[in-house]
Amino acid sequence: MNLSPCPNCGYLNPQGSTYCGRCGVNLMTFTPLAPLPRYAPTKNRKKELITIGVVVGVIIVLLILIAALMLPGMDQWPEDGTYDLPASELIVRDTDLSSEWEEISFSGEPDHANLHLNGPDESYLIVLMNMYPSSDAAGGVYDSIRSDYEYSGGSHDLGIGNRSCYQRFVSVDDGETLFILAAFQKGNVVVQFDYSPGFGSISLSDLKDVAEEQYRKIQN
Repeated sequence: MNLSPCPNCGYLNPQGSTYCGRCGVNLMTFTPLAPLPRYAPTKNRKKELITIGVVVGVIIVLLILIAALMLPGMDQWPEDGTYDLPASELIVRDTDLSSEWEEISFSGEPDHANLHLNGPDESYLIVLMNMYPSSDAAGGVYDSIRSDYEYSGGSHDLGIGNRSCYQRFVSVDDGETLFILAAFQKGNVVVQFDYSPGFGSISLSDLKDVAEEQYRKIQN
């Protein structure tokens, strides 16, 4: 027996059959649908697609840049970094607080440095820098400092780097003299500030400028 395939489903029917034994299509009149023509974009359409691709790519790059600028800490030195430079080379000694400020004492070792400045109107600034074996060790010291601030009157964010804080209080003796304690951690480095503007107009913003200057020097 000769068999021929159904043009619709492929079932093998006896030659001369009028209807397919599987799908029931009329084998005498059925005509398969012609395949759809393959899409071929025109030159103008190709240019449009290329332009759209370029625009989308530019938008993605801009969004990445905007996100990088808006996310906190993106431009900051990572907290798990480690510095090998001596503390005496990292500490800022030529501060721009005032032209009248005078360096009273300085001591610098590979792992710690201490700077004492006196300024006008009985103001002073003491900067203490300590370097630790790891960022974890430095982080523990910074956490302890911040806890002390919280316990003794309240801690506030200094607003520089990933981890910085300050505490301000007025002298109990005269009720007028302002004192500000501040600290920040950067990798394996912890910097502390003991600052009093005395009776002048120097304020927290000036201390923040000094702290930011110190922060940048460590980063560079």
